[in-house]
Amino acid sequence: MTEEAYLPELPETTSPKPVAKTSPELASELYLAPRANMKGRATSTEAAALVSFLDEAYPRPKEEGAKVAYRGPKGTAARRQAIAALLAELLIAAIVEDGIGWLMVSLHKDDYASPSPVSWRTFDGIRKPWVAAGLLEENTGYPRALAFGSPGPMVGRISRFRATPKMLKICKSHGITVDNADQHFAVEFDMPSELVQITRPTFLTPDTVPSSACAMRSRR
Repeated sequence: MTEEAYLPELPETTSPKPVAKTSPELASELYLAPRANMKGRATSTEAAALVSFLDEAYPRPKEEGAKVAYRGPKGTAARRQAIAALLAELLIAAIVEDGIGWLMVSLHKDDYASPSPVSWRTFDGIRKPWVAAGLLEENTGYPRALAFGSPGPMVGRISRFRATPKMLKICKSHGITVDNADQHFAVEFDMPSELVQITRPTFLTPDTVPSSACAMRSRR
């Protein structure tokens, strides 16, 4: 089974939806998309300026009934950190992966609970205005069948996103392109738990013997 068989995405509603058909080429691109972990960050003044511009030019939509979409310094810092994290992975995914820029990003709210570095409210407040403005292309996923005999596919698929030409043009106006994105942003790659267990030695080697044990040996 694939990773997504174990991590089906559940959207805001559990009502079954028709699954959009894709071409074999697009399906291959979507399959190869890396999964975002929202741990990217801006590392240059150009990247920081780009993040600030996107924050101010495409603000979070006002909540229904609210007169002003107010957020204090803490909220601004959290939103800009999330913008940098998402943008870093979108740009760098285009050069280090074969998914042609697609990035796997969950729309399941529970995936943004602590210890996630980005909350669902913050991420959703970035995603919606970016998609509406044509900065972000979205290929929406779908849930698996919720019970035996229920309509829908047996395996769910997590949504994919990628930066549009309009977003890349904005980045370029700040001196940042797909080719030099790694000079302005940094990302952290998560190692699967299976690999962590495989690479962990069964017995301690001389280099991994605790310092206290080494000290006891030296006194003998």
